[in-house]
Amino acid sequence: MILFGGSFDPIHYGHLTLLETLQSTYPHAELRLVPTPEPDYKSPILANRHHRLAMIRLALKDHPNMGVDTIEMDQTGPCWTYKTVRLLFEQNPGRPLFFAMGSDSYFAFHTWKNFQEIYPYTQILVLNRDAITPETYDRYYHKHLAFIPKSRFHFVTMPVTPVSSKDIRHHLTLKNSLAGLVPPAVEAYIKENRVYP
Repeated sequence: MILFGGSFDPIHYGHLTLLETLQSTYPHAELRLVPTPEPDYKSPILANRHHRLAMIRLALKDHPNMGVDTIEMDQTGPCWTYKTVRLLFEQNPGRPLFFAMGSDSYFAFHTWKNFQEIYPYTQILVLNRDAITPETYDRYYHKHLAFIPKSRFHFVTMPVTPVSSKDIRHHLTLKNSLAGLVPPAVEAYIKENRVYP
């Protein structure tokens, strides 16, 4: 099972491209999106939980091996990755667990709360979207993460996806079409429900 977290505000084709690449790399794995209630490292989330979950489910309707897990949304108080992976590990005994993160998150991993409690429960997939060299990853690893077995990290090359949720919200303020940026069902949902007024 591969966990892919984020705010998904809204989910878009960039996310889906990453998920499809992961699925082709790990064809027998179930992919679970784990939307966060309110990340403390980004700008505030604009769409409420109900809308973000609805958009995720619409985007994944044609992807049977992909689903959404509300484990973090269902919690009260701050959500921390080390607690999420530990709980999912306990709920899925004997099932291999993978946690996917972007290269930007990898280079800040040592600053995450109790990050040293994450790797005992999960393998870590680093999604390389920026053509970063193995030497760059190695330097960071040896400086900050050398106590973690290197075998816990797996680096997966991802296609460049020049689309972001922020860009999509900007298009909406300009009344532009979202064709090619989000699935049609997601665009229709956004407009029908005035998710981003």
